[in-house]
Amino acid sequence: MESHKAIVHGFHHLFPSVTVVSEEHDHSDTQNQPVDIDMLDITKIGDDLHNKEDEQVSVDDILVWVDPLDATQEYTENLIKYVTTMVCIVVKGVPVAGVIHQPFLKKTFWAWTNHGHSKDLSKPVVNEASLRRPRIIVSRSHAGSVNVTAKSAFGEDVTIIPAGGAGFKVLSLFNDIADAYVHKTLIKRWDICAGDAILRSFGGKMTTLHGTEITYGEQFVVKNSGGLLATLNNHEHFLHKLSALATSSPVKKT
Repeated sequence: MESHKAIVHGFHHLFPSVTVVSEEHDHSDTQNQPVDIDMLDITKIGDDLHNKEDEQVSVDDILVWVDPLDATQEYTENLIKYVTTMVCIVVKGVPVAGVIHQPFLKKTFWAWTNHGHSKDLSKPVVNEASLRRPRIIVSRSHAGSVNVTAKSAFGEDVTIIPAGGAGFKVLSLFNDIADAYVHKTLIKRWDICAGDAILRSFGGKMTTLHGTEITYGEQFVVKNSGGLLATLNNHEHFLHKLSALATSSPVKKT
């Protein structure tokens, strides 16, 4: 996959000592498969940084998670609005910078904690109605089961929005499409790391449905069990209301 080659080769070329974990990993020598980086679109972020001071960290503390094609199923169905490419930079297990790129819409969103974010990202104004009549975005595959629990918790006024792709769902929180993103089943860390980093930059949260913080420092631990809840506001409120989902999303050893 060309996006996998471009991203992974780019990191290995510029930062050869940094460990990169990609969903499309294979046994070929990606480091020796150069991509013409000059042909790629470059998003310059300098003007959007409010803090341009460098941070000195050990290369051993850095891990990069890459998802070259999120929403693969939707891609095969030509539902291209859901498709994203994501990159996340982790330091000591904590996601500090994330990029979500929508290749077919030619839009790129990024955030670097305590440094800045893309100008197209902003935190919606808190709406108290979201506590009574929340909009919850979920995977297309299990919208029905979340709907039952959500209506039990919030009443008939809750809105369930089926959608594809973890990246798209996180962006929906910023676009004021949804108030919470819920996932019931196992999900891979390369699917959620970039979104987690961006949410953290805005004071948002991404946890399991049990309220446990998700860490990303082990390159061979790719699975996140225990479900997922992501919000920009009122995280504890949604966690409490949707607690019944946690019982059906057990934490498993990975």
